[in-house]
Amino acid sequence: MTGWFRRIVLAPAVIALTVTILTTIPLWLLAATVLSPLVPGRLRPLRLLSLLLMHLVLESLMLVELFGLWIVSGFGLFIRRPFFERIHYDLVQAYLVVFFREARRVVRLKIVTEGAAPDAYPGEPLLVCCRHAGPADSFTLMYALMHWYGREPRVVLKDTLAWDPAIDVILNRLPNRFSSPKRGKSGDDSL
Repeated sequence: MTGWFRRIVLAPAVIALTVTILTTIPLWLLAATVLSPLVPGRLRPLRLLSLLLMHLVLESLMLVELFGLWIVSGFGLFIRRPFFERIHYDLVQAYLVVFFREARRVVRLKIVTEGAAPDAYPGEPLLVCCRHAGPADSFTLMYALMHWYGREPRVVLKDTLAWDPAIDVILNRLPNRFSSPKRGKSGDDSL
């Protein structure tokens, strides 16, 4: 039941929020400019606003594309076919490439890897375990595996991340799992 709520209520709300913020951008820029001298770091509120806007725009575009794919796939009838799975992986990779390009530019993000390279085993399944501090680290790992090494990751992630509508829809359409310490069953089918 919560899956439908996230898709029918939250997804349009994210798109509406994006449109609202973009139409009131002068006010947000003014507020971020006023806050900049009060916050440590060079123009931190402006840089964070830039990343937030980039995320909201990308998320909204992805939600519209995912809805279109659902319709084109026969209202979800063929959504799990390899053709559509490939399109979903391409959407995730495009989002990550654009977002990380912006993150490198805006906050000077630099990703450094250590240890055996995942491309050491081409064409073979690879189990990657990582310790991370939050969702941004998970996105970084996904970006590296998809963009640098051409992998199609299958992930297990906490069910609270499914409250993000794009993550909910796209990761439920791909072979991923949401886990919860409270329930034995995880995730629900995509729209």
